[in-house]
Amino acid sequence: MRSLRRKGTMCRTCGLATFREMQANTMVQGWWGPMSVVITPITLLINLASLSTIRRIPEPFSAGHRPPLNPGKSVFARPQGILGLIPLCLVLAVVLLAVIGMAAGSSEDDGAAPAVKVGACAGASSCVDPLSS
Repeated sequence: MRSLRRKGTMCRTCGLATFREMQANTMVQGWWGPMSVVITPITLLINLASLSTIRRIPEPFSAGHRPPLNPGKSVFARPQGILGLIPLCLVLAVVLLAVIGMAAGSSEDDGAAPAVKVGACAGASSCVDPLSS
């Protein structure tokens, strides 16, 4: 697991290109560790805060020392973004199932019918314990 950060003075176009590249790479490469399953979704959300900062930068109005980077396709239009949706959906599904399971499990104490015991359907007189001799 590693954390990368690119600092520097960038125009809006270069910042957007850098964001898209790093976000797409995180979506593919960020899932390959036990703790990364928890950390990667948090990192993706933190990166969205960086995107809002990038969008507040004004468009470049004159040519700088070099031409701006090509921002390319949006994150989800890139192959990395599409592949990154698979583990992201799996993590969200596990979280959703855990929440549903906790909600369903907490309803047992609400006066539900008592649990059925083994052999109750055969009646007490015809029930034989296979473990007794």
